Amino acid sequence: MELHVKYLERLLWNKCDCVLKFQAKTKIMKSFVLFLLLIGFSLNSYSQSNLQVENLSLVTDSYMLYRHVENKVKITFDGSKDELELEGINCEISELDNYFLVTPNSAQTAYIKISKGKKLIRTLKYDISNMPDPWMYLGDVKNGGRITGYEKSLNAKYAEGTPRKQEFVINKIVLFINEREIESSSGKLSEEMHKAIQMADSEATLSFNCYVEGEDKITRLMPTVFTKD
Repeated sequence: MELHVKYLERLLWNKCDCVLKFQAKTKIMKSFVLFLLLIGFSLNSYSQSNLQVENLSLVTDSYMLYRHVENKVKITFDGSKDELELEGINCEISELDNYFLVTPNSAQTAYIKISKGKKLIRTLKYDISNMPDPWMYLGDVKNGGRITGYEKSLNAKYAEGTPRKQEFVINKIVLFINEREIESSSGKLSEEMHKAIQMADSEATLSFNCYVEGEDKITRLMPTVFTKD
């Protein structure tokens, strides 16, 4: 009977010893996994901190690109863009000097995957927007201003000092005056328009519908109003 009891005690002790060893091994494995995760996080944080992204286009949001036009984006890692590989989703990417030119398509969102060697450093997400509308001018007079009636043409442009240079083409204008509609196939006022404007009374309101196309190949309807002196 005594031998049987000692055998049971030894058996229980061996089981307890196995359980303790398993728990110890589990703690070691957990600590090792946590250590690897911390190393991975540190390496990733290091990579992110050395990546610099600067959008040099005329945008109100750094993570916005203009549709169908080349957007100048500066992307460097450790101060250089050498050896960086960029993959565009919903956009085309080319290089120019120290910059990348990113041209989005008609989608709403674009992505740029940045890699160095075989390591993915970061994926950038951009909203895609149409370019902002330009200001309309009759001669040198801005939309909403007062004209003499001798101005010769309408033109569309961004304000002076705007970083992005953009050429706009006026495909058609329609003048609404004295219950008449007079059309021209460019921004230049026709002879009929000139006569109607010069014959208009002082303080008369001159309204135009201007059809303007930019580099993005998007035609904008730009209502424009002037007051005659």
